[in-house]
Amino acid sequence: MSFNRTSVVNSLFGIVGLHQPFNPNFAILDTDNQTSRSGYYVNDQPYVKIEYIKDTQNYSEISDLDFNEYLKRLQETAIANVCNQVFNRPSYTDRQVLYKNANNNVDPTSFNEGLIGHKIEISSDKNLAFEISRVFFDFDGVGNIELYLFSTWENDYLFKETVGITKSHQEVILNWKVNNEGGIYKGDYYLLWRNTGATVPKPFKRNYENSSIRSCITSMNIEPVQFKGYTDETLPDLTLQDGANDDIGINPDITIYDDYTDLIIQNQNLFSKAVQLQMGVDILNGYLSTLRSNKNERRARELGIKIGEAIDNIDENGGHIGMRSKLLGQVASIRKEINKLEGGYFADGLITHTLY
Repeated sequence: MSFNRTSVVNSLFGIVGLHQPFNPNFAILDTDNQTSRSGYYVNDQPYVKIEYIKDTQNYSEISDLDFNEYLKRLQETAIANVCNQVFNRPSYTDRQVLYKNANNNVDPTSFNEGLIGHKIEISSDKNLAFEISRVFFDFDGVGNIELYLFSTWENDYLFKETVGITKSHQEVILNWKVNNEGGIYKGDYYLLWRNTGATVPKPFKRNYENSSIRSCITSMNIEPVQFKGYTDETLPDLTLQDGANDDIGINPDITIYDDYTDLIIQNQNLFSKAVQLQMGVDILNGYLSTLRSNKNERRARELGIKIGEAIDNIDENGGHIGMRSKLLGQVASIRKEINKLEGGYFADGLITHTLY
């Protein structure tokens, strides 16, 4: 998936809404479900009625509170489904362990107290993200090592993991993901461990054959660095950075992929019409698959042919004019606009124009 589903759904929810029905027996929508920031309302579409939705969902004793939750889930699913249709191409670019060659863990080295690790530079490619899925630790001795990931956009660390070293080669799962969310965009990153003194385990030298050769990771440059004498848990003054050799003990496994989370959030109204149509299609299909039997359910079933036509209608000339066909047209239109927007990011993470 090329976007963070949770972030996108949370940000886009309320992009469409539902009109409160005039029927007082069904005027039960809460404020969240009535809100439409785009001005599109799902029940402006044919046969989408709150009465039918409520009486065809499968739990006959559903409370008003739970029914509103049910409607929210319908919108959340519609948002995710639209984005999945728009961004349906493979998102992964590369995956590499930084040091792939064999090493002989017999010769430990030592560093001055401070922060030691890797500087990570990423390319200017748009919508680029990376994940440090795991890190291999090659250290002599036992004890705790604190590992950090910093961004040059802020002093505090993005991620921290305290690792208990118990053997000479150790795998630690991290799943640290870095994309354009949270005000972080491009810049450099530092994957560093903290050396606070003699009791900290010592990294093994990479002096066996080709063990110090680094992998070429697409869209990324990595080099070893150290900040001597700096042991705080904040990003050091970058002018104090020193070079280091490859004997630093940590070996990250990095995946490069495209992530469109920020682009979607910053241009969310581009998706509003498609979300309206997707939610409408999902609701009408719900009428046809219900397990309920009641007056409104039977009326919906009586309208089954018309509802089917509303979803997948074909006009006299063979042109599709149903909601599903309109949805596919919207998806195609969004893709065209996304292609234009992909080149529109400034270095500070803003977009040249936002579509409404």
